[in-house]
Amino acid sequence: FFFFFFFQAEDGIRDRSPSRGLGDVYKRQLKDMVRESEEEMGRQERVYCHSSTGEVMHIDDPPSDNEIDYSWVKEYENRKVDACSGVCDSDKAFFKLWNNFIHDVNMRRTMPIREMPKVCLRFCREYADKLAGMRENFLMHLLTLTEYKLLSTDDLYSAMTEFDKHQANPH
Repeated sequence: FFFFFFFQAEDGIRDRSPSRGLGDVYKRQLKDMVRESEEEMGRQERVYCHSSTGEVMHIDDPPSDNEIDYSWVKEYENRKVDACSGVCDSDKAFFKLWNNFIHDVNMRRTMPIREMPKVCLRFCREYADKLAGMRENFLMHLLTLTEYKLLSTDDLYSAMTEFDKHQANPH
């Protein structure tokens, strides 16, 4: 004996027109949106903004990257450092100096790791007067860079020697 059961799904729809489905509804909405935006664009002048600064750009006279002022990035990062809890004021002051220096040296490009020893020495020379009393902060920073393999122990020694030399003779 074999039994066969047939079930028919009842969806409550009895008319003969086939369902258009949600895909058709979305396509119609998309076409309406495109048509509306095309109509609006015809009435309005397009505005272009610089991707990193958000400043309005004019097609006739676009600014070059050399003219862009990135001081807002420094201010933003300084506020982030100030907002850190559990960090002493001398560490915050040191990292503000370091971040500002990196932005000045880097000028928004990626810095290769091999440049880090030179950058640390340059930091010591150029910021000697601002680094007074921050020997321990600088040493801890160099130790962290060494731990992450961004500096060798010889680079750390050279940077601390440079730091001490400039602190003894700031000018």
